[in-house]
Amino acid sequence: MVDNVRKFNSDLIFLPQVDSNYLAGKFSLDKYRKIVSYPTWNYVSQAIYTTRSYENGLEGSLLLLRLTEYYKPKLEKKEYESNLRQLYSFVLSMLDRLDSWEEYLELWDKFFREVPLADTYGKGAKTFHGQKMEPFILKEDEHTLYIHFLWGTLDSKDVIQRKLLKKRSGKRIDYLLHAQQDKLTDSEIQGRLERLAWWVETVQKMKSR
Repeated sequence: MVDNVRKFNSDLIFLPQVDSNYLAGKFSLDKYRKIVSYPTWNYVSQAIYTTRSYENGLEGSLLLLRLTEYYKPKLEKKEYESNLRQLYSFVLSMLDRLDSWEEYLELWDKFFREVPLADTYGKGAKTFHGQKMEPFILKEDEHTLYIHFLWGTLDSKDVIQRKLLKKRSGKRIDYLLHAQQDKLTDSEIQGRLERLAWWVETVQKMKSR
């Protein structure tokens, strides 16, 4: 499974053409791990959403995918796969926020066919979700279901499919589009970052008590 994922990463059509050795020179293994781990990843991703920096978020996550492959020999299998699930999901989220519906659906389908990374669920999930979950079950044992990581994005995918259908049928879609960063002034972006910084500082203080 991991070898298949590795091949998929090398073929990812959106991956920026930046030399991996150059990237590794800029981002050591320790720095890479810090960026993709809690709490740094939460702060970085929240800053991207808050400032609507979706283009930067997309390119940054793709570069992190390249680093994930570069450092794969030094990562445990569990860490490697966890990072991939997180980064793949973030790439899809950025395409969603950029209203790149065709690209989102193309990549979603490619992930579903070629990237069998799983999240674990209790056996009761199959009873609760019924046939809707069946195509996402990669395997199961006595106590656990191994569900394709895209299961959590199914509702978003369905919404995007409906949006694209409206677009292709010539219907009005302006009200379906996400607000982009160019609609924010520099002062609004700065204010959002300051509020986020305040929130991060407050959370850190509460945890240190």
